[in-house]
Amino acid sequence: MTLPVILVHGFGYDLDPKGSSANQLLWSWEDNLPGINCRHFLWDSGGELPWRIFRAWRNGYRNSYRYVYRRLAVLAARELTKLIGETGRCNIICHSIGSRVALLSLYGAHKYKVQRVLFLNGAESVNRAKATVLHRPDVQFYNAVVENDFILDKLAENFTPGGGIGAIGHDGIYGLPNWFNIELPDSVGHSDSYENSAYWERWRDILVGHSS
Repeated sequence: MTLPVILVHGFGYDLDPKGSSANQLLWSWEDNLPGINCRHFLWDSGGELPWRIFRAWRNGYRNSYRYVYRRLAVLAARELTKLIGETGRCNIICHSIGSRVALLSLYGAHKYKVQRVLFLNGAESVNRAKATVLHRPDVQFYNAVVENDFILDKLAENFTPGGGIGAIGHDGIYGLPNWFNIELPDSVGHSDSYENSAYWERWRDILVGHSS
């Protein structure tokens, strides 16, 4: 039986009910996953500029990325944990800083609820991701790695708290039995992993359990 898949977007979206661009993005993902029951997880990841900068400043952060990373992603993870509980056994696909939301949610999610997590250009740090992976040996983690991802190399790694720590989508994780890196060409940009339809057959195979 094919498990439901929870879709988790990345950085720079808000929850404007008048027309969420995040929802439009996740519908485009769902279109590439025919035959799979998809659940959209919409979370406040800062919104667009300059509003995102103002919000960060108003909440005591000089950097909007750190505001999303330290505060909004943590709040979102709690909600994702609830959605996992409602959904039952499922898989997760997430992009960029959505990887932090997914990883944090696994600390609260009941064991054996989540079978597989697929990261596209994941922005969570290697060290923090490792802690979750070791905590959840019941979950299989698939990680698309692009060594030439400018966003992760120059931005996420420098503006994540404790800057300079490698991001999972840039450096990968090695030596853990339930973690699998998927090397993508250096020409792949930060959004190509979901914008390029050529990759979706592979992502679908992973999510339905045809790839290991």
